[in-house]
Amino acid sequence: MAAAGSWTADPMMMNSRQAGLEIRRLLASGEVGFLACAMSHWHAMGVDAMVHSLRASGDHRRGTVILLPHIKDGLLINEDCFPLCQADGRVDFLGLQTLLLRGGARQWLEAAGAGIRVLRFWLSRPGSKAAGGLPILSVGSPRDAAAGVFMLGQIGSTSLLKKFRIRMVVLDEGLANYKPYALRNDEARLERPTHGRIASAGWLDALLYSCWHKMHAAIAGSYDLEERLIFRRDPDTGILGVNEKVAADYRQAALAGPSRDAAERAGRPSAIIVTAPYSETGTLDRAVEIELLAAVVDRLIAAGFHVRIKPHPREAQDKYASVLADRSGLCELAPGKHVVERTFANMRGNGIVVGVSSTCLLTASLLYSLKVYSYGEAMFGRAGTSGVFVDVQKSLRAMAGDAVGDFQEEFGPL
Repeated sequence: MAAAGSWTADPMMMNSRQAGLEIRRLLASGEVGFLACAMSHWHAMGVDAMVHSLRASGDHRRGTVILLPHIKDGLLINEDCFPLCQADGRVDFLGLQTLLLRGGARQWLEAAGAGIRVLRFWLSRPGSKAAGGLPILSVGSPRDAAAGVFMLGQIGSTSLLKKFRIRMVVLDEGLANYKPYALRNDEARLERPTHGRIASAGWLDALLYSCWHKMHAAIAGSYDLEERLIFRRDPDTGILGVNEKVAADYRQAALAGPSRDAAERAGRPSAIIVTAPYSETGTLDRAVEIELLAAVVDRLIAAGFHVRIKPHPREAQDKYASVLADRSGLCELAPGKHVVERTFANMRGNGIVVGVSSTCLLTASLLYSLKVYSYGEAMFGRAGTSGVFVDVQKSLRAMAGDAVGDFQEEFGPL
């Protein structure tokens, strides 16, 4: 475990029981004001933004951040992701092992034990919307409050939690927060690995996972809820705009981290391509994905840009080696583990951002006033392009409005 306010190169990964004991110890001290969890760089920025907001409101109590490994790809977060928490000096980091990854009878026992803890928590849950006169414990988790309930359920000591009025804080998960529920479910099914399912039968695993999630969400609904979503949907058009109150905290979090070189190279303006693990999740064919990216790079170079490819943390760093090989000096790879939103913040409105359907596109456009383009439609009708990919791309178009331009209209067909 990392010491308070610091980070180890390889933070100790605890099981849920060990993490529960440690959180109970911290809560018993009476000095803890928030718990939060993060799985990705974007979640980490949301945690930093939440901490900035708490400090600005005068709440300077300690906090604990739970590091959740991705169910497929392990721990994606590094020490650069939490600059405000690191500088604050009153934040502990705990690494939690991913639940249900060993398979066999042991896995079923773990699932049953977790279910019993959640049921017990449901029957004796402390605090509610009506509870007052107690110090607030803010519990932040991405997308909805289910992950927050999971954290509280592992603590298991409801008598301890009754000393607090619990506020569930929904941190931005990215575009997943704003997509139709059915579409989110389709994407979630692609993320469930074969190894580590609760049940080997896909339909049964999906049913159990859905029940698990809905139970947590139902428990979360009994608490005060604060949504810290960076965008707001126009009720008439469905188009997303900036939630300025929350956006200010995100901008502060972005500028607090280590700056990256976002200047012109050899007199050429910058074009950053943000990628995503589309072929890794089975929504695109790998060869088509790489071929189209190479075509995008060539169009940008021809238009006078110096190109940097920013791989997603879940992609291998050598995935785009073939694209880089023939374009030395005009196209390079951005560091794989740094937070690209910090690059956007330091670009000061200069240069462009290109991608497919990443949250980064709307962030770059709406928060940092950069010109942004998507080439996602160029994938339609090609071999290996799934229906989920098409639906996600159409969803982005419907939500983005004029914030994201069409790459092919600006730079030519691919």
